[in-house]
Amino acid sequence: MYLQIVIIALLVVALMSPFIQINGHSGGRKVLLIDTSASMQHVGASGKSRLEEAVEQACDHVRTAQDTRFSVVTTDATGAKLLAVDIADTESLVRTLQGIGCSDSGGSLTQAQTALDTLIGGVAGKEASDRENSDMEGSGEADVLVYTDGEGASAFEELRSSAGKELYVVGDVSFNVANEYTVFTRREDGLYDVMVSITNYSDEEVSFDVTLYDDEAYDQKLIALASMSLAPSESRICFLEKVDWRGRTITSRIDKIAFAGGSDDSLLRDNDSSAVKSRENMMRGLLVGGGNTFIENAYLAVTGESITKAKTDAEANEASDNSSEALLTPRTPLREAGYNVVIYDAGQTPQIDGTNRLVFGSTGGTVTETLENVVLDMTDCDLTAGLSGFTIGVNKAYCFALPEGAEGFLEYDGKCVGYYRDLT
Repeated sequence: MYLQIVIIALLVVALMSPFIQINGHSGGRKVLLIDTSASMQHVGASGKSRLEEAVEQACDHVRTAQDTRFSVVTTDATGAKLLAVDIADTESLVRTLQGIGCSDSGGSLTQAQTALDTLIGGVAGKEASDRENSDMEGSGEADVLVYTDGEGASAFEELRSSAGKELYVVGDVSFNVANEYTVFTRREDGLYDVMVSITNYSDEEVSFDVTLYDDEAYDQKLIALASMSLAPSESRICFLEKVDWRGRTITSRIDKIAFAGGSDDSLLRDNDSSAVKSRENMMRGLLVGGGNTFIENAYLAVTGESITKAKTDAEANEASDNSSEALLTPRTPLREAGYNVVIYDAGQTPQIDGTNRLVFGSTGGTVTETLENVVLDMTDCDLTAGLSGFTIGVNKAYCFALPEGAEGFLEYDGKCVGYYRDLT
């Protein structure tokens, strides 16, 4: 609602000035909708990104148009941004278009529908006879020109427009291999085992090198190297053992990328990822379930310690020589036992309240959709401070109905796939 009010106010102001600026020309109105989602960063055979190609096409349209007023809207996962409303000044419009940048998140064209509904209408709310007699020539409904790539074009038909709409698809088929994240574990001998998650977002097999670099204090020295290949759409962990990492930050990089068909990597910004040694572990965690190597390694990478495991959060275990097994009873609160975080593996249901919890899978949530082989986006919220804008590829995820009092921190195409809330 508030966005509509702002757009209406800007539209009224804009419609008051053009009849002075263009001196009563009979040109029309157009809305330029530019897709600025992450996929528009891909670089094609021309050496230009998809966004650069889209902006060039939009600028050409503006320069060659006669007596036409333009509005400019961009859209990504954060929603629509209104950059210009009914502007006839070509130089101003070109500067605005050339200043558009890409986000690192996903998104859909349909997220701009609210803005389009208002911009398309113009003064269409008037009776036809009033419009014909209006001093503001060309102030009727606006056509929509959509600039996106093959991925975004799938939502074009869903866009509602009472006037005309045109689709301009930019970019070639993308060939991208992405460095998703880097984690590590400290070994008893003082060295490190490092894990780098890599995904092939293409329909071709790809081979590449994975290199590890120490931080600036050690001259960004190359400290490990591995070669590997991935099948189309495959994700895999590159495991580098006994790494002599001495600094505080480690950076992994994929290079010497070679796709089977000879294509170049279409997105370079996702070729690096980093990890940082923690100073002090303030977390004591309990893993509930039958054991999960990925969770255990991730916990070890973050805390530098092994996580305690139990079959349920209220189970009484016999004493064991294995220090990773817990001794709990239903009468012993988790915090009294020393655990301030409980992690529930997929399929496990929390039985005891009273501590922080991380629940994997769909247990406890209202699932609205199941997703496979998708890239998820971190949202901008208190929980993800410093991490918003990051993406992560997963094989399976669930879309949830957001409970009352909860806030999403992970999403796919605007849909919640991870949320948090205060249960106190």
